[in-house]
Amino acid sequence: MGVKEKAGIQTSFTISSISSLTFSKDSMLVNKTNGNIGNYALNGVRYLDFEDITNKVSHLDGQNNSNILIYPNPVNDKLQISFKILYAGKVQLEIIDLHGNILQQQTLSNQIGTNNATISVSQLHKVFYLCRFQNGNKLETIKFIKK
Repeated sequence: MGVKEKAGIQTSFTISSISSLTFSKDSMLVNKTNGNIGNYALNGVRYLDFEDITNKVSHLDGQNNSNILIYPNPVNDKLQISFKILYAGKVQLEIIDLHGNILQQQTLSNQIGTNNATISVSQLHKVFYLCRFQNGNKLETIKFIKK
């Protein structure tokens, strides 16, 4: 992934070195697997360049201390989600495109322990997306591909 800033600065990341991307109203936060964080003001970014990543994103296997598993990845029609929570309550789920637009939003009621959900993504175009989970103060973003 490349981030091209308006100032002409190009920053490149390999997909395997990114643990999460978080988009807020005004910025993009890149969390790398080595613990480094890059924060970019969205009004200072000219474009994001995602080269052919279809062969670089693999199935999630519970690594990186994640309590969330999404599969299959890449996905055709139904995205399966398995997640563990410590407290019963609601989890907010969002499907986000590369422009930061929220395409789907769903609130899931859950029990303590492992929970499962199925999300239809058949209406999405064949491209790269982010799946964002919010459980209380914990926010986690996972990348996936619609094929």
